[in-house]
Amino acid sequence: MSSVGPSNVDLAVQGLSVKIVGYNCRFKLGFNVDMRLLAASLLTADYNPRYPTVRVRLTNPQCCISVSYHGHCTIFGCESVAQAATAAAVFLKLLDEIEDFAGLARPSPLTVVSITCLTDLGHGVRLDMAAAAPISTFSSAVYQPEIMPSLQVVFKVADRNVCCSVFANGQVTIVGARNIFDTRDVITKLYAGLVDYFIT
Repeated sequence: MSSVGPSNVDLAVQGLSVKIVGYNCRFKLGFNVDMRLLAASLLTADYNPRYPTVRVRLTNPQCCISVSYHGHCTIFGCESVAQAATAAAVFLKLLDEIEDFAGLARPSPLTVVSITCLTDLGHGVRLDMAAAAPISTFSSAVYQPEIMPSLQVVFKVADRNVCCSVFANGQVTIVGARNIFDTRDVITKLYAGLVDYFIT
């Protein structure tokens, strides 16, 4: 199982702390999946033929598993890697209870695809000015207060599939990082780029 580092880490920037609040993990079933049969066999499964996956909702643990035709499974919304492993085990048990899938699974090890983290910059942020700030590392910033009533600026990291949502109160959600150390680097650069737009 891949490691994402500790569950939280203190930054060398104004005493900020970053905490992991969600894990997205992946494993392979080892066989091609009949999407219609899977969706018809599980009450909590959703399938739209226009999309390439079946989405299976679990309640214990509470998460969602996206299953592709090729047997690639991605688990969304778990609070820990251990919870994701439990979700994978629950899903595999459900598959074994379906006659046409029983005994077919040869699951690969569970790997962490991305994490979701939270931090607080410790200051409110002038979002309209922050959105126009030329911050290295970030390829774009989106600020649409008429569409996003939560008042946030979404920054996209140029060379990685990472997004940072910065809220007016200084709270930041980081989505798509592979581990907490990547998150720390992104937040360090974000803080440096936004410090001139803090409300003190």
